[in-house]
Amino acid sequence: MKPLKALLEGIPCSWNGKGDLSTLIHRVHSDSRRIQPGDLFVAVSGFQMDGHQFVLEAIQHGAKVIVSEKFDSRVAARGIPQFCHPHTRTILARLVASSYDFPARRLRLIGVTGTNGKTTTTFLIQHLLSQVNRSGLIGTIYYDDGVRKQAAENTTPGPEVLQALFSQM
Repeated sequence: MKPLKALLEGIPCSWNGKGDLSTLIHRVHSDSRRIQPGDLFVAVSGFQMDGHQFVLEAIQHGAKVIVSEKFDSRVAARGIPQFCHPHTRTILARLVASSYDFPARRLRLIGVTGTNGKTTTTFLIQHLLSQVNRSGLIGTIYYDDGVRKQAAENTTPGPEVLQALFSQM
């Protein structure tokens, strides 16, 4: 858990003036179905769905704070703090990283790009590095934190999954 004020540090945003900045936040999510009491919900305008449509659902699931691209009077009427920023997709990544205390800063990362051979290359790199030290892998087939493997949900994990993996590593 982290105080809301600490999560928002360095993020320029507008506030509806509701709530308390010392409120402890459990987790940060952009999927209203994953919200649990004490979480912060970030409404992201998606390519197929608009997260702003799910603000009330997030509140019903227990969201303590809403971050969105526009203010919603229904949020303020419930006394829930709401913060606005024009680019919530970017803010989501920052908030999630902050909630985990920026784990990637404590890791050495290698990225592999290209048209062919990325999976093979990453498997070889991980195998070689594992001979010296614990190493993880985030790939298209599975995610491996160096202790356990789990099937990959997406080719490129979103910030919530990515930061959780970094934290485990």
